[in-house]
Amino acid sequence: MGYVPNNAAQRLIRARSNQANTHFDQVGFLLLRKGGIALRENYLISLMQGIEMGLAESNASMVFLHVADESHWERASRIAGSGIIDGWLLAGEMTEQAIRRVTEWGRPFLVLGAHDATDPLPHVDLNYKEAARMAVQHLANLGHRRIALAGTTLNYQYQRDLRDGFRSAVKELGLDDDEPLSHVQNLEIPELLSGLLSLKPAPTALVLIEPGLAQLVMSHIERIKFHVPDEMSLVACELDLNFSPVPTITQIVFPYQEVGRVAAGLLREIVVKPGTRERDIRVMPTFKHGLTCGRPLEACNER
Repeated sequence: MGYVPNNAAQRLIRARSNQANTHFDQVGFLLLRKGGIALRENYLISLMQGIEMGLAESNASMVFLHVADESHWERASRIAGSGIIDGWLLAGEMTEQAIRRVTEWGRPFLVLGAHDATDPLPHVDLNYKEAARMAVQHLANLGHRRIALAGTTLNYQYQRDLRDGFRSAVKELGLDDDEPLSHVQNLEIPELLSGLLSLKPAPTALVLIEPGLAQLVMSHIERIKFHVPDEMSLVACELDLNFSPVPTITQIVFPYQEVGRVAAGLLREIVVKPGTRERDIRVMPTFKHGLTCGRPLEACNER
């Protein structure tokens, strides 16, 4: 008969009821980040696509909010107080203070990515340590023993997790573990890459922990007369939206879409089943074969 329920009226009734709200119609995605925001950022596009996929399975929708300062917090608080949000997905600079403020809104929430909370929280993130381990294992299987870690900084938790996973895998596999190989250098600066490759003995493989660096690093390598993969093998961490500028590169893929999809599903479970225990979910990375890895020259000579 073409009847459509009036969600606004239903929410008004629920807001005045003493019964617990276990409906899952509208989710708030709160991105906490100081300064501006560029929605063209690849990881954010991938994450939001995954959230939308997960919400579509429940016929739910999403409200996106960027919080950078106190005025943004006031706007978010007004929306939370209106009762239109059934649950929150939080991402970005997740401090104890931010989590405390969201807790006061009285609706279920979970965190995507790293957070500073000491208490357990529903949490979904990538398994970055496993990503680094997969890269090291692949290179070790080819015979590489001197593998270097490369990126830009260690300012973010995911970068530190990748480094920790790298170091752990190198130690577990009995590979060369001298400090310069796992000291992350900013390979956007050609001189730092030259210094890394001039170590004695030189590394025979690089693991890039920063998405989008592959093409730049490969051009630097070629400029200083190294050939990939004959003289230098390369594994890069990339996103799951096929943004890699070098499609033939060997990749550890960061499936942010899956992180978003899983987070939306877990939030629904928390909302519709009050008392759901806290869960910490780590989504596994995937491996994509390419043409930038080969056996090291010394291994080929021994063979």
